Order: sequence, then C-alpha cells, then structure tokens
Amino acid sequence: MNVLEFTEKFAALCLQTMKKEDYGDRRKRRLHYAAMEQLRELARQGTASQLESLLDHRDSRVRIQACAACRERGLLMERSVETLRDVIVHEPDTTLKFSASMLLKQYMEDRVFNINLQYIRR
Repeated sequence: MNVLEFTEKFAALCLQTMKKEDYGDRRKRRLHYAAMEQLRELARQGTASQLESLLDHRDSRVRIQACAACRERGLLMERSVETLRDVIVHEPDTTLKFSASMLLKQYMEDRVFNINLQYIRR
C-alpha cells in the first residue's frame, strides 16, 4: 500500500471515531469501535513515512491516532510529542484534548522509564 492509499484509509477510519457530541449516539459508538479495531491493524502495517504524513492532518482525531500508532511502533517520538502538545493547546473539543493529554502522559512515562533503564544499565 502506497503512502496516499494508507493515509486516505487511515484518515477515513479516524473520522469515524467519536467527538464529544457523539457519545450519546449508539450507532456512532458502534462505528467508533469497529473503526478502532481496523485502525489498530492498519497502524501495524504503517511505515514511518506513512505515519509522518498523518501527523500534520487537519483533523485532530487523525493526528491523535497517528501519534498512538507511532508510540506503539516506537517511531517519530519527538514529532508525535510536538503534535500532541499542539492538539492539547488548539483543539476545542475537550474529549480530544483529554485523549491527547493521556497519550502524552504515556509518552512521558515511557521516556522516564527508558531513562531509568539507561541509568540502571550503567
């Protein structure tokens, strides 16, 4: 799958995930869960260049999921942290801000854990 096909498919799935106003709608919740399952599988196949192009997407849902995929694969860590910080500052949807905050927290915990491992190994 080339970069364009990957980014289009990834973004289309992300756009099926929920925003704040969608949580009361049962149909949208079902779509969300189905899309998340497909996203997990697709993210495993993504390369760094495919995921990097998604970090600049205009929709925060796409950017957050791209950051999650990067974290899972250990790719583009610094760039993902910058993207998450940008979402937290500029996104008006509080649920998306919260998702970005929780993912950023996981990034920071990973970083502290890795730093501690480096000191232990010395």
